Amino acid sequence: MNKKTKIIFSYILLFIESIMLFIITILLASKCTILNTKYIKNTLEKNNYYQEIYKEILTEMSYYTNQSGFEDSVLDNTFTIGEIKYEINSFVDNTYGGKKTSIDTTKLEERLRKNINNFINSSSFKIVDEEEINKFIKTIGTVYQDEIKLMGYSDKGLGVLTKINNLSILIFINYYIKNNIDIKNIFIYSPLISKITKDIITSYFNNFIAISIAFLFLGIVLELLKKIKKS
Repeated sequence: MNKKTKIIFSYILLFIESIMLFIITILLASKCTILNTKYIKNTLEKNNYYQEIYKEILTEMSYYTNQSGFEDSVLDNTFTIGEIKYEINSFVDNTYGGKKTSIDTTKLEERLRKNINNFINSSSFKIVDEEEINKFIKTIGTVYQDEIKLMGYSDKGLGVLTKINNLSILIFINYYIKNNIDIKNIFIYSPLISKITKDIITSYFNNFIAISIAFLFLGIVLELLKKIKKS
C-alpha cells in the first residue's frame, strides 16, 4: 500500500469515526432528554401541559354537547386534572416501554351519565332515544382518550422509539465503560500480551458501536416499511 493510498484510507477512517462519534453524541444527548421519561414528565409539568390539555379536552367535548342539545354543565366534574396527569404519565411510560396505552373511561362515562340524568330531570329537555345518549357518552369518552393519546399517532411509532431507546441504553453503557476503563494503560502478563489485549478491547467497542448503529437504521427502516405496508 503506497503512501497516497494510506492517506486516502486514513481520511476515510477518520470520516467514518466522525460520523460514528456524531451519532453516538446524538444518542447520548437524546437519552438525557427526549428518550428520558423523567425529563419528558418534568417538561410537561414545567409547561403546565396537564392544565392546558384539561382545557383542550373540555373545549373539544363542548362541540359535541352543543350538537346534542345538552349544555356544557353536563361535563362538570366528569374528570379531573389529577386523573389526566395520571393517564398522561402512564401513556408516556407505556410509549417509551413499547406498550400500547389503554385508557379506562368507565368513571368518566358514569359521571357524565349521572350529569345527563340530572340535567334532563331538572329541565324541559326530553330525550326518548336512550341509544342516542349512549352514543353521545361513548363519543365523549373517545374524545378523552384521543386527546391524551395524541389522536393515536404515538402508537404508530412505538417500535421505532423502543428500538432507539434500547439501543441508546446499550451505547450509553458501552460508552461509559470505555471512558471509565483506562484501556491504554492496561498491563497483562507482558507488553506484547497487553498490546494485543488493548487492540482486542478497542476493536470490540468500535465494532459494537458500528454494528449497533447499523442495526438501529435497519430496524427503523423495517419498522417504517411495516407501518407503510399496514397503511
